[in-house]
Amino acid sequence: GVEKGEVEEEEALSRMSTSDLIHGVISRLFDLLVRPPPARDGQGGVREEKRRGRTYAEVEEVKAMEAVMWHAWLPRLRVVMMQKWEPRNEKTTAVVSALLSTYDGIIPPSIFGAVTNQIVLPRLQAAVEAWNPTVERIPVHAWLHPWLPILGTDALSTLYPTLRHKLALALSAWHPSDPSAISVLSPWKGVFDEGSYRALLQKHIIPKLKFTLRQLDINPSGQDTKPLAWLYAWKGVIGDVEVAKIVADELMPRWLHTLHYWLTTSPAYTEIAEWYAWWKHAFSAGVVRYMRMRVYLVCALDMMNTRLDSPDGSVPYPDVEYMMAKAEADTGRGRGRGRGDG
Repeated sequence: GVEKGEVEEEEALSRMSTSDLIHGVISRLFDLLVRPPPARDGQGGVREEKRRGRTYAEVEEVKAMEAVMWHAWLPRLRVVMMQKWEPRNEKTTAVVSALLSTYDGIIPPSIFGAVTNQIVLPRLQAAVEAWNPTVERIPVHAWLHPWLPILGTDALSTLYPTLRHKLALALSAWHPSDPSAISVLSPWKGVFDEGSYRALLQKHIIPKLKFTLRQLDINPSGQDTKPLAWLYAWKGVIGDVEVAKIVADELMPRWLHTLHYWLTTSPAYTEIAEWYAWWKHAFSAGVVRYMRMRVYLVCALDMMNTRLDSPDGSVPYPDVEYMMAKAEADTGRGRGRGRGDG
């Protein structure tokens, strides 16, 4: 069955690290290559190789050991990896990456480079090209990220353009009500370069989050907040500031108009106060700290207080843009004083 096949694959791959002959060769290479140099004995006629910590005979032994690695270990590894390692299989990837991680820094760089450049990277490139994010259940980071400590971001970056292109195609049909995109994209934060990661979000995620929030109907008699929850789910990916910007731009103007209409028609002050408090709590502290959000909330409080003190029930609509400009100017002056005080 499938489980038996997986066990056989793991055993075949594991045998690559337990072969007595190969293990002995690698152990000897380790002794010769990473042994600290001996103390200087003051003899000026010592050969250059010995001053570096190796005798001439040991240098020749290293060459012989490397030849064994090239002609015995590497071909065997190539065959097993081509036959038994499936790059999109988490289990075989874990075995192979752990095996190579064990040898990294021990076997000669030329041999290790041959393994990564001639076997690993081409197989990973083919796997990424064959990967279909719309149908495969195993996320791509599950079988690519184990290679990061071994190959490094620079080597794997050759795979990223294809990967981002496939992600973009998959996201074309995505709706913010589907949280799976978060688990697909969030592992690549800090792996993709910042510009590419931000571009992916700006083009395929943020516009849809804005659109769904723009469609949110503000209804004091029965509020649906699902689009707001969908947006908040992305806070860990796009950050509090970006979430606050979206709320301020796409929701708050309509929210303030709704409050103004309510205050100037048939206000029920207790209900209005509860409605305001409910929304302020729904916005969350991280979002409310954003300057534009604070301005909208201050404008709302000003309107509520004006209505309470208005004998004829009139409530002028606040000049939000003026309040924004004033808040930005005050913030700038505060920063200037801070620099001066510092």
